[in-house]
Amino acid sequence: LDISANKFDANASQALTMWLQNTGAKSSFNLRKLVLMDTNCDVFGLMSAVRIGILKTLMELDISGNRIDKPAAQALA
Repeated sequence: LDISANKFDANASQALTMWLQNTGAKSSFNLRKLVLMDTNCDVFGLMSAVRIGILKTLMELDISGNRIDKPAAQALA
């Protein structure tokens, strides 16, 4: 899924995270690549979906070009 260069506000970031959590809980959901380059998305919020194992099939996550604050960096670590 490539949604690069779409500018995200807080609502869009939250909606994406919720969609990933809800859709990712389905066993038929097999997202392998997520490209969020230059979206200004909430990386910390997004990592919650990754951390709880919802995106088990995710092999590649591109968040280049996004500002990563200290909490987001810690979530990525």
